Amino acid sequence: MDKRSFIRGFGTGVLFAAVILGISCLMRTSDDAVIKRAKKLGMTYAAEEEALFQTSAPKKSAPAGSPVPSSSSTPTSSNQKSQATVKPKETKKPDKTIQKKQTDQKEFDQEKQKIKDDFEKSTKELQIQAGDWSADVSRKLEDMDVISDAKAFDAYMDKHGYSSKIKAGNYSITKGADFDQIAKEITSK
Repeated sequence: MDKRSFIRGFGTGVLFAAVILGISCLMRTSDDAVIKRAKKLGMTYAAEEEALFQTSAPKKSAPAGSPVPSSSSTPTSSNQKSQATVKPKETKKPDKTIQKKQTDQKEFDQEKQKIKDDFEKSTKELQIQAGDWSADVSRKLEDMDVISDAKAFDAYMDKHGYSSKIKAGNYSITKGADFDQIAKEITSK
């Protein structure tokens, strides 16, 4: 490619981009036009910014031991007297949000326990192939998190005579089952 054709191509590209940008600037719409179009399409528009949380600062009250100015010591106007009067203490009502949070926490804990129980009782699929040794099956069960110690299960299988009676096939083993239940399941003894 020679220098002249490169410059022509580059210049044409710059000219084309300038025309596109110029047209887009002319067609630019205002915010009012966008809002009007959005309302026409059924979108809602908040007139004011809405607060997500309603918060209010606690009202300041005089400490319990502070003296209240008496009317005899200083002359006050009627407006100042109304500000100096002591309001009776407000009784605190039980905070419903705290009660709601406690109820929600109890429900959450119950649901969490239910899921945990279901997980512990879940079944795992074990596939034993022809020729698998007792140690192989024990490792598979440990990898599936059905048993915690493969060596202990293998020793149990040897001690009780199950290791030579393992049968090939697919088995549904309940998580949390004891060694005897698992051994009987995979040997059909």
